[in-house]
Amino acid sequence: MRQTLAFTLIFIIYFAIDAKGQNNSDVDLNKPIRYGVDVSVNFISALPQAEFKTNFDKMMLPGVNFDAALTPSKNAPLWKAGAQLEVLFGGSKKNDWNGLRLRSSTDFISINFINRFLPEKSMTVKPFLELALGFNMSYTSSTYEIYDKATFWEKFLFGEEDQVENITVKEHNDTDKNLSIGAGIIVKNTFMLQVKYNYIPEVVYVSPGAITIENNEINYEYNTSPVKLISVSLGLTFNTRKLETSIPDW
Repeated sequence: MRQTLAFTLIFIIYFAIDAKGQNNSDVDLNKPIRYGVDVSVNFISALPQAEFKTNFDKMMLPGVNFDAALTPSKNAPLWKAGAQLEVLFGGSKKNDWNGLRLRSSTDFISINFINRFLPEKSMTVKPFLELALGFNMSYTSSTYEIYDKATFWEKFLFGEEDQVENITVKEHNDTDKNLSIGAGIIVKNTFMLQVKYNYIPEVVYVSPGAITIENNEINYEYNTSPVKLISVSLGLTFNTRKLETSIPDW
């Protein structure tokens, strides 16, 4: 966490210096501000910390997020606000259950209100800060598949296709507040790199490794603790005004 805060502090200082203006060949003060809506998609590597790392027994959780943010006020063009959906995949485990293959998995799903602060000027490498607040749900499920394969004549005469149905035998979910703070860069208004610290005060979750089968009973071992993560994300971002052919590409 100390490294993340130090990283964020460096960006705050850099952001403050840049906001005052600096002579840089990558900056053109005469270029208009791009309002519109910023849309981003990122792939995430989240590193569990502290008690959560011990309980969940994972070195890394992969994930993905999607967000859309706009400029709430033209009097504050450095502020973008919007919504974000983020999913972290906690892994899965397969067990034999009544002769069926039972698949158990745990995911962490967040819906956040984001505030992103970035220079209004056009820059090749643009730094930004991000604060997010929302809710996070820990979701665990144990499911099996029923596979109904269509015969040749069903396919040929009636155009039927193979059917796969997922049956959920057992599930668990718990929800708590979610808070994150991060910093990153946007390169050429397209590529986004970010590091952030994520904190969920207390949530009940199930590690896939702690799911057992005894006498055909599915047993979940529950853990309750804060969830602390340091994540690195890499992805793409674009502004909707780029899609308007009548608007020049800045």
